[in-house]
Amino acid sequence: MKITVLNGSPKGDQSNTMQYFRYIEKHFPDNEYRVFAVGYESDDLEKSEFFQEVLDGIAQADGIIWVYPITYFLVPSRMKRFIEMVFEKGKQPVFKGKYATAISTSMHLFDHTSHNYLRGISEDLGMSYLAGYSAMFRDLMVRRERSNLLGFADDFFNHIEKGIPVAREYDPVSYDVPEYKPGDFQSVPVLGDRSIVLLTDATEKDANLNNMIDVFVRSMPNEVTVVNLNEIHLRGGCKCCLHCCYDGVCIYDDDMNSIYRNTLLPADAIIYAGSIRDRYLSSRWKMFFDRFFVNAHRPTLEGKQGGFIISGPLRQLPNLRQLFTCFAETFGLNIAGWVTDEYADSERVTALLKDLSNRIIWGLETNYKQPVSFLGAGGRKLLRDINFVAGFIFVENYRYYKEHGLFDFPHSERKMRLTGVLLRKLLKLPGFRRKFQAQINAKMLEPLENAVERN
Repeated sequence: MKITVLNGSPKGDQSNTMQYFRYIEKHFPDNEYRVFAVGYESDDLEKSEFFQEVLDGIAQADGIIWVYPITYFLVPSRMKRFIEMVFEKGKQPVFKGKYATAISTSMHLFDHTSHNYLRGISEDLGMSYLAGYSAMFRDLMVRRERSNLLGFADDFFNHIEKGIPVAREYDPVSYDVPEYKPGDFQSVPVLGDRSIVLLTDATEKDANLNNMIDVFVRSMPNEVTVVNLNEIHLRGGCKCCLHCCYDGVCIYDDDMNSIYRNTLLPADAIIYAGSIRDRYLSSRWKMFFDRFFVNAHRPTLEGKQGGFIISGPLRQLPNLRQLFTCFAETFGLNIAGWVTDEYADSERVTALLKDLSNRIIWGLETNYKQPVSFLGAGGRKLLRDINFVAGFIFVENYRYYKEHGLFDFPHSERKMRLTGVLLRKLLKLPGFRRKFQAQINAKMLEPLENAVERN
């Protein structure tokens, strides 16, 4: 059978993720494979001849495998641009009826949002999508994981060969939203001196988004610095070179280092404003988020208020909302609110934008922060472990975590651990165990009751 591999790695042929495909290729030599580096950081993707060559390879294939490293909860920005071009140029029929799956590598940091995205996109393109294979970076070195990888490939090829049907997981998305007309609106006097930054990729075509941004800015009693991603110089997406891991400076000589250090880090609040395209925002937004890797794994948004102004069907895309929640909670940003233009009532959208402005100021004045959910708690613990083990690679991260006391492993709770050792022995005694179980609820409640009474 004919298999087309869409390599989304910024490194092209030097991709670590591609070694997982190479292993499959070695053990299933009867298939015919064609590999296209759609994620390589070059200009080839925008050249019509290369794009058409990829489409021809897809048209001739029985199955498609998306192969990529997970970057900031999704696919790399260049692969996202390829997906955009498919929809922009109306090339969806080329994919229809094919079988598809994905192979990714990561540290399992929110890899599910990336795979959810690709499944949704594949199904939008009319393909039958089998659950992808999400590998840890070094899984290929483990015998059991190599066996799993071959089992995954065998199952995929078997479905293609026998034409086995695959259940669809996501409904199609309707991108039609009502026109937002804010009407007459009186600006709020600028009285505060907070540093408020709004990031956007809005163009002249994004009428709803531009109107929402205008209302928000005029509702804010502080000057708002608007940074349009289309107007800053970004040489490309993250190259996954790890150059910034030593000193926190990106290898690219463009505007990102300055924007990061001089605009984002000093900000009191950051607002993200964009239009939904292909179950995410634009590839320009993805490029910016990928380049945020210069921040690497440090919670440098801690203490900042934030919000999202989204034009498009956000309510139809819970994966997208969760993706940004993962981002915010893991890196410390408190989400003051979400506003979309999905309401037919423009006055309601305006009221929500005003409320977002008020909530951001209130959050800054009270230092309020929503408690993190499992998404933030789990993400932070995983990053803590990564930076501890790989501190010789993520030098800047290790230094930051050490200085800020973020290596908060349970083994540092010596008193609790010693108590646990003693209790495990005593609980083997039936009499002690009965007494302990009779008192445990009251003992757990006692310090909380004291906190209520004393404060």
